[in-house]
Parts: sequence; C-alpha cells; structure tokens
Amino acid sequence: MVASTNWLMRQYRWLLPRRGSLARCWDRIEAAVALAVLILALVAVPVGVLAGAGLHDTEAAVAATQQAQRRPATAVLLAPTEPAAVGDVDVRTQNVLAWWQAPDGTDRTGTIDAGPAWGAGDRVGIWLDRAGNPVSEPMSGATVLGLAVGFGALVWVSCLVALLLFYWGVRSVLDRARAAAWAREWDAVRWRPRSKGDSK
Repeated sequence: MVASTNWLMRQYRWLLPRRGSLARCWDRIEAAVALAVLILALVAVPVGVLAGAGLHDTEAAVAATQQAQRRPATAVLLAPTEPAAVGDVDVRTQNVLAWWQAPDGTDRTGTIDAGPAWGAGDRVGIWLDRAGNPVSEPMSGATVLGLAVGFGALVWVSCLVALLLFYWGVRSVLDRARAAAWAREWDAVRWRPRSKGDSK
C-alpha cells in the first residue's frame, strides 16, 4: 500500500511539477500515460460488468429454455460399469446400456453416462428432453451466474493486461530516450573545454 501510494505521488509530481522540479518532458509523458492507463483501467471495470451482464441475460434465457424442455427421470442399468482403475482420482463416466420411461410413458432402451462400479439393476438419475432422449442436465442459476462473473472478470483482466503492456512499451521507449539524453549531456559536460578559471 505504501509503495503504490509513493508511486502515485511520484507520478503526480512528474505530471504537475513544482518550481525547480527536475522532472523533464520524458517524465511528464510517462506520468500522463500512467494516469491515462489508471483511468482506463477503472473505466474497464463497468465494461467488464456490462459484458458479464450481457452474457448472464443470454445464458439465463438458454437455461430457462432448457429447464422448460428437460425433466428428470430414472434409468435402470442393464449392464454393469467397469470399476475405476487403482489410483485413478479422475472419475470418468462410461456409456452403459439402460432402460427408462419416456415422458409419454413408452419404454426406452439406450446408452447413458454412468460412473464406475455401477451394477446391473442400479438406478441412475438422468435428464430427458420432450422426445424422451437422454440429455445433459439443464443449467442452473448458479452456473449462469458463475459464467457471467467469470466472463466479466476475463474481459476486465484482458483490458488490464493490454493497458499494462501499452504502458510498459511506452516506458521502454521513454527509458531509451532518457538514457540517450543523459549520455549526450554527460558527453557535453565531459568534453567541455576548460576555461581559465577552471581548477586544474
């Protein structure tokens, strides 16, 4: 916190130097760019919020449609699933033959996704569309909110990275210009011919 405060004060002194300040045009340009980057980074916050809100509205409509068109059901496995490999912490789903009842009351047989070590006759919760075909679970409100927040944060971070890269590029150019100016001034002082009043 102290370091960031000192950095802001230094940029302020460079941007609005007092009388007798050693700040040069390079320093003023850098301070102005830093201030612009800071302002744009703050402006990018509502941009990220708006982007997240837009995605939330879109995905909320998709979730509402899915929830209206899909319903939960129970499937009965007709074959067992393979057990998980020893030491395998990643639980992989497997396609297994199962039976379930469609929304219209007809019996259906097909493959569904099930975890390892399920036995024949076990009941597994599934989701069906209006035609009675297995589909993925509809998105919940929490999923939609998580997607919106993540997308908004991604937009803001992307803007922030672009701004920081721009500031770094400008500062690199200004550092080279400062170094070249200091070298010219040092050469002028070092090779300045001595006058009679100069000490030997």
